[in-house]
Amino acid sequence: MAFDFTPNFDASGLESAIYWASKTGDLPFPGMDKNGCTYTSCPVTAGTSQTMTYGLQLGRKLPLGNFLLKIKLKDSANENNLCCFKTTIQIKRGDVANMRYFVLLLSVALVVAEPEYVTRKLCKDVDASQCSLHSVIVDPCPQGPNFCVMKRNKSYGVTLDMTPHFSAQKLKLSITSDVDNSGNFTTVIKSPGDACGLLYCPLEDEQRRIFDVYLMLDKRASGKFPVKVKLWNDEDQSQACCVTFNVKVK
Repeated sequence: MAFDFTPNFDASGLESAIYWASKTGDLPFPGMDKNGCTYTSCPVTAGTSQTMTYGLQLGRKLPLGNFLLKIKLKDSANENNLCCFKTTIQIKRGDVANMRYFVLLLSVALVVAEPEYVTRKLCKDVDASQCSLHSVIVDPCPQGPNFCVMKRNKSYGVTLDMTPHFSAQKLKLSITSDVDNSGNFTTVIKSPGDACGLLYCPLEDEQRRIFDVYLMLDKRASGKFPVKVKLWNDEDQSQACCVTFNVKVK
């Protein structure tokens, strides 16, 4: 298997893993070297395309049918820097000269297991003309799209697909929530900080971009409420991409 990918982060080393993915959990694929640099070149440079190559070997006792594989490459020094691929395989068995063989049909997408496009709203306090938000994906979110059920102290991935109508040399990002549904997003989930580690800078006007960020809710979170993700020009806060979506904490 070979995958072309472009990381949005720098890393001197990578950790790799392949899983059999299912709704009940991910089962690690046996025999894979955890050193991701075995399968792709290191160090990794943000914005530079490279290829991961892995020789997938399947045992003869595997059942036939369609299965979901999940492949992860993450920064050895920062687990939030992550590339993740979902691969659907179909295992068939044939008989050629009395020899059994397996055929794999691969379909690759840059998403993770059990994601969901969620219902989103633009932020009321941000100029909507500054940015076009195409989609928001939360992973995992099997209950979507109206809201995502989340657990406290568990990491969730949020993928934003957007086209900014402004340029920026430096970017800031924050994640907040309105836990009491008062209309004020005062509960901080992720403090305002440099976003160029998540989204390669500089940001160019009218260039469609996709980036991932992770959030974790603490013990203050309870019930159903909206979460706000905001990305803005560090030199001009009026230039921003901002979206809200609903979550429910169990």
